[in-house]
Amino acid sequence: MKKILLILLIISSFSLNAQESFTADRPGQTVSAYLLPKGAFQIEAGFNYSGSILFDDDDLDRSYSLPHIMLRYGLLDFLELRIENQYQIWDSHFGPTQKGLNDFKFSTKLDLLSKQDVFNLALVSYVTFPQDDSPLSEGKYTFGSAVAANLQVSDGFFAAANLGFYKDGNQIYHAIYSVSATLALSEKWSMFGEFYADTFEPEYANSRTETGINIGVSKMFGDSLQLDTFLGKTPLVDGPSFNLGISWRL
Repeated sequence: MKKILLILLIISSFSLNAQESFTADRPGQTVSAYLLPKGAFQIEAGFNYSGSILFDDDDLDRSYSLPHIMLRYGLLDFLELRIENQYQIWDSHFGPTQKGLNDFKFSTKLDLLSKQDVFNLALVSYVTFPQDDSPLSEGKYTFGSAVAANLQVSDGFFAAANLGFYKDGNQIYHAIYSVSATLALSEKWSMFGEFYADTFEPEYANSRTETGINIGVSKMFGDSLQLDTFLGKTPLVDGPSFNLGISWRL
C-alpha cells in the first residue's frame, strides 16, 4: 500500500494545475459526476464525529474518523483514479472501544456523458481490500458501483444524484441512492443539502432501509482550496453527526 501511495504522490509532482473550475466530492455522501482534469492531483480529507445517547450518559455510541483521506488523480480525460481510507475509533456501549484503519478502497470514475457542464454522467466503481490486522476491517473483499449525475439547473444552482449498489463484508447486497442540491451564495461561499438511503435485506430478517441527511456550507480560498463543514444524521448511529473537511488540488 505504501508503494501505491508513493507512486500517486510522484505522479502528482509532475501534474499541472488545472485551468478548469474546482470541483470536489466533498462534502456529503453524494459523489459528483465531474472528473478531475487529466494530470490533476487532488487531496480530500475530513474529520467526522457521530454520536448517540441511547439510554443515559453511560450508554453512548460514538464514531470518529481521524481523518478520512481520499487521493484523486486524473489519468485520462475520461478516467479518474482514486484511493481512500480512514483511521476510525468506534466507541460502543455494547463492548470495548475499537480503533484502526478501515479497509483500503480503490475506485475509478469513468465519464459517461459531458454536456458543457450543464449535464454530466459518470460511473463510479470500487473494490476494498481487507486489513487483517485491523478490528474494523470487513474481513473480506467488497465491491460496489453507482451512476452519478449532475445538472446545472441555473446560474449558481446545481442538483446531483447517485444510484447504485454494493456488497458488504457479510455478502449482503445493498441498494443505495442519494439526491443533493447546492446553491452558490457568492463567488466563494455555497451551501448544500442532501438525502441518502441504503436498502438491504439482512439474513433471516425483512428488508430495511436506513436513511441520512446532511446540510452544510463550503468556502473557496483561491482557485484550488476548499474548506467545508456540515451537520447531519447518519445511519451509523441514531444521532447527529458533524464533519469538517478540506479539498486541495496540487
